[in-house]
Amino acid sequence: MATTTPLSLEERDTKIFIDGIITTILGTPSTKFRPVDFLHGRHRERPMRVLCLSYSRTGTLDMSIALETLGFRAYHLAEVSQNPTHFPCWRQAQEAKYYGKGKAWGKEEFEKMLAGHDVREVLSAQYKFGSLAVLDIPCLNFAEELITMYPDAKVILSEVPADEWVASMSRSAGYVVSWRSWPLIAWADPILVKPWWDYMRSTDRVIGWTDPSRARANYLAHNAAVRRACPKERLLEFTPGKSGWEELCTFLGKEVPAGTPFPKVPDEQFFVGVHIFYLIRAAKLATGKVALAAAPIVVLAAAAAAWGFEYSWPFRRWFT
Repeated sequence: MATTTPLSLEERDTKIFIDGIITTILGTPSTKFRPVDFLHGRHRERPMRVLCLSYSRTGTLDMSIALETLGFRAYHLAEVSQNPTHFPCWRQAQEAKYYGKGKAWGKEEFEKMLAGHDVREVLSAQYKFGSLAVLDIPCLNFAEELITMYPDAKVILSEVPADEWVASMSRSAGYVVSWRSWPLIAWADPILVKPWWDYMRSTDRVIGWTDPSRARANYLAHNAAVRRACPKERLLEFTPGKSGWEELCTFLGKEVPAGTPFPKVPDEQFFVGVHIFYLIRAAKLATGKVALAAAPIVVLAAAAAAWGFEYSWPFRRWFT
């Protein structure tokens, strides 16, 4: 069987950039080119231990901090944002699963993302042993696949009342994704915002952040699907605000961290604040792009003005 030769970072980034142009023009990602096929692999040295397959805004950022406190390396959306070239991979995986566009992912593709295979070599040391835990998007949209692929991993499902969750999402992801300035921001920042925005649009189509009634139905259906797919002995149902270190550590076989309160991060404000930073960053980049594009026009206008002043003096008396 033929194998795909890993590309250099520059070649891979060029292909991802071209795929982004195709997405912009056609409104759909290219299914022939899959960025995940060109990721450099690294062998997983320790097994996957924890799958936190809860929807965002159910304390997943708190859980990420808690898991890292206990020694688990978690793959979270915040990790993906440090390496934006992962976004096209996850976007295509979603398009394949939910809309039949392209080849569906198997364990080989998931392991490329989760076993420590980072595109940017500067970050590779952080992933030496691979992710020992996953949570939040992008992984939650592949809950049943991950439960099957990692049969020894324990599963955590954090849950809040559906109406409370919908209200929280409306103040965070639903609010941010509805900003009309994203296409302009994506144009201004093709390195970070463009792949993020393409991925978030795809995820909104799957989850329905901007449609509260559809989001509520998907939230309840997702939680029910996790319960069906996961044996009870592997599952911890975690209630933010009520559950804490004792429940989590008992489930994972860890000691409770002495003198350390369970993490509590204002994740709504954090989520919105991060994306305000995206706006500020993109505004600076847009200013530079506009200035660069305008520079030749300014030079030509100045040259024309100088030429006009130099060569029109014999005729100026006609108009004075």
